[in-house]
Amino acid sequence: MRSLGPDNWKIAAALMSRHIGGAVNYVAVAEALQVTPSVLAAGLAADNVICALYFTTLFALAAKIPAEETVHSKEGVNASGEPTPAAGGGDRLPVLESTTALAMSFAICRAGKHMTALLGVQGGSLPCITAIAVALATLFPSHVGKLAPAGEAMAVILMQVFFAVVGANGSIRDVIWKRIL
Repeated sequence: MRSLGPDNWKIAAALMSRHIGGAVNYVAVAEALQVTPSVLAAGLAADNVICALYFTTLFALAAKIPAEETVHSKEGVNASGEPTPAAGGGDRLPVLESTTALAMSFAICRAGKHMTALLGVQGGSLPCITAIAVALATLFPSHVGKLAPAGEAMAVILMQVFFAVVGANGSIRDVIWKRIL
């Protein structure tokens, strides 16, 4: 970490926040602290390597534990005894809810960016966006709750895009030479 120079404490803070609240926190803290892009990418790549090793070990240990017997209740099972799809439609992506969730997401992000500009808080867009989303979910739980299955389906797709982009931008050379590990 010393080889990062003035960015060493910044990337340490961003990595700590990543393990407290996820990759979005990592990006938010790095943005707020103005971490350079190469150090940001190297930090994320190093973190992904460590997480891959951690989860591989965790899954290997879990594989040695015998599976528990599961008892299925009659609800959620059709006449032939097969499980029925969840209320969200199973593997299907609900179009109306998906477009509504996407439009709502864009509106929330735009409002959060605008709020950040009005407040003059540098790097504060993600906390403002989060505050708006939490407020809407708290004030209108039934309306926002109906969008959850569509949001989950889109999240699976977007997580794949996220990992592809992170992998494409990562540089093993930066991880080794900047000695983030």
